[in-house]
Amino acid sequence: MLHTANRGDMAADEDVLALLAWAAPDLLCDALERELAAQPARADALSASERMRRVAELLQSFYPGPDAGRASSRRFIPHGRRARTSR
Repeated sequence: MLHTANRGDMAADEDVLALLAWAAPDLLCDALERELAAQPARADALSASERMRRVAELLQSFYPGPDAGRASSRRFIPHGRRARTSR
């Protein structure tokens, strides 16, 4: 649901972002991903294998059970591989 507050002739940052997310979600997501990719790598960042191990642990804690890994892995989309709607 899109919610904006009337402040006269002023618009708050979150209202503009909400409107963009509603009107052009792919464009907004692409812009956010571009800005995140431009950030310098952190020295304390996890390696790819460590990050995937940690994600698996978190998914197991969210979806416990014998086949939790298979069922929950369908819900996880690695960074840079998001599900897209038709353009």
